[in-house]
Amino acid sequence: MKFSNKTFKDETVELDGNQYVDCSFQGCKLVYNGGGIPHFEGVKFEGGSFMFEKGAGNAVEFLRELYHAGLHQNVEAFFDDVRRNPPGGGNR
Repeated sequence: MKFSNKTFKDETVELDGNQYVDCSFQGCKLVYNGGGIPHFEGVKFEGGSFMFEKGAGNAVEFLRELYHAGLHQNVEAFFDDVRRNPPGGGNR
């Protein structure tokens, strides 16, 4: 679903597969379950939190496990790659 110029305030928003263009999130709980990659363009985030659940939560827990198992350099390298390479791998 595509949302344009919408303000979300103090609500839980399921992000999977959605597009958000020029939207504002104020004090929202933003939930990603690991489905379709959400797209953000010109959005504003004010307060709130991100939650990674289901498959996405498993991926976060896997990274946490690797980090605390002594593979912190690998996890840091992964995040360095995330910082260097913006989205756009054709998954949308």
